[in-house]
Amino acid sequence: MVESRAGKQVQDLETLLPKLGGLPLALVQAGSYLAATGITVSEYVSYYDETWADLMRYQEQFPLQEYAERSVLTTWKMSYEQVRSTNALAARLLDLWAFLFRGDLWIELVLAGKDTVTQQDLREADPLLQATKLTLQHSVSILVQYSMVTMGTGSVRHSIHPVVHAWCAYNIETTTAEQQLLSTALRLVAAMAETLPEVGSPETGLRLAAHAKALGGRAEMLIEDDDEDISTECYDVALFLARWERSGEVEMLYLRALRGFEKALGAEHTSTLETFNNLGILYADQEKLVEAEEMFLRALRGKEKAYGAEHTSTLVTVNNLGTLYREQGKIVEAEEIYLRALRGYEKAYGAEHTSMLATVHNLGTLYREQGKIVEAEEMYLRALRGYEKAYGAEHTSILNTVNNLGVLYFHQGRIDEAEEMFLRALRGYEKAWGTEQEQSKQERTSTREVVFNLGVFYEDQGRIVEAKEMFSRALLGYRALQNPPQAQIDFLERKLASMQKAEEYSVARLDPEISTINPTLPQCPRSPSPHSDLLEKSAQRKRRRSS
Repeated sequence: MVESRAGKQVQDLETLLPKLGGLPLALVQAGSYLAATGITVSEYVSYYDETWADLMRYQEQFPLQEYAERSVLTTWKMSYEQVRSTNALAARLLDLWAFLFRGDLWIELVLAGKDTVTQQDLREADPLLQATKLTLQHSVSILVQYSMVTMGTGSVRHSIHPVVHAWCAYNIETTTAEQQLLSTALRLVAAMAETLPEVGSPETGLRLAAHAKALGGRAEMLIEDDDEDISTECYDVALFLARWERSGEVEMLYLRALRGFEKALGAEHTSTLETFNNLGILYADQEKLVEAEEMFLRALRGKEKAYGAEHTSTLVTVNNLGTLYREQGKIVEAEEIYLRALRGYEKAYGAEHTSMLATVHNLGTLYREQGKIVEAEEMYLRALRGYEKAYGAEHTSILNTVNNLGVLYFHQGRIDEAEEMFLRALRGYEKAWGTEQEQSKQERTSTREVVFNLGVFYEDQGRIVEAKEMFSRALLGYRALQNPPQAQIDFLERKLASMQKAEEYSVARLDPEISTINPTLPQCPRSPSPHSDLLEKSAQRKRRRSS
């Protein structure tokens, strides 16, 4: 393996192999080093022994327990120092990647930060922010040459071995250097996230989400001072990552942003209050309803004091609180809060402004859950007409209302109208967002809810083949999630098994316990069948991004 990497027959190799212990990673790095530098094995062994001694004096800095691990680290450290002496930018790039996703060494991400550097701070900026595409490509080629990174398919994506990636972080010499690199990584991801709606593809979004998640795992390492820029970047990265997942990493980024905003700007500043609001949305999605209510109430009190009770920003949080109360079963409080938001929007904008449409829709859902069918349909149709007038008949903002009208018509027995609504919603999502594999988590959720509803609808109509297709598609979607909801998966697996059994034995009706259609499934307390609660959450996020 050493000779293969070195590209030639290596003399005196027998003196080196015992030191490397036969470990593939150490062998690869040694061979790459010999090929890149042209030194002899005896020279390499001498340098290896010196590096080993240096590392052993500072071994408490590294998570190494075995001799073999130390052998690999020695070869890696030798290669790293050689890279740094020949191309400092390449070493800096490797240092940066200690704080990002190891599976995608992405030049375009580094280039995204160039526009954030003004002439005033150019001299103090990280060298990576001043690099060109050509210099970065050359740096990557050097890292590949020394086997510090692995070349990807088509030379587009590169990755770092997990052991090397872990050691890169331990190799950062000072806390100050660590903070600088982490801040640079945060700056780059925030900069690209800001441009994605205009220039990014779904694939680009997925790639960036992996780096945002890696930063979320290290958010607590960021120094807490009065640097407003770092807090803003944490907030922006959290807002972006929340499109794809509702994870602890999103929470850590929001919490770091919140602490920074409170310290730099105060507890009643707009940025602080919006972070409270978004943490409330996150906690509600995580089913941490007590924490969600606390965040919404803190945001609401602050906004009422700062802006007044009828300010549109205040009304956004009022609407969010209404949705939370509905999910908690506090029906009276939810209706009161929704009506407060609706009256506020009507007073501020008139009866047809788009800002109130999510609240109108939410009232429709509340009335439907109370069995107030006439009032529910009135609210849904009002929301639908408003969305169509503002955005056109195919805009994604409409489709949640279309789906929920399908739910309402289904329960009324208006079969043709229900199917029309469900199919319109599904076609709209697929046209707007492509396949489910290309969609963000939020978008996949929207599509999956409609697919599930169609499965329930087709089963009720005895259209078993179509029902199985929809349920199977929904099941695949749930399984693909990072944190798959086991209750929904179990339900769908039982559903499909029951259908299969019914087909095999030509049973006329399915197992009643499994096939009964209820507004709420006992196995899935937050996933009504058919689904109906998605719009409130997605609308909150959309309003936050536009406010």
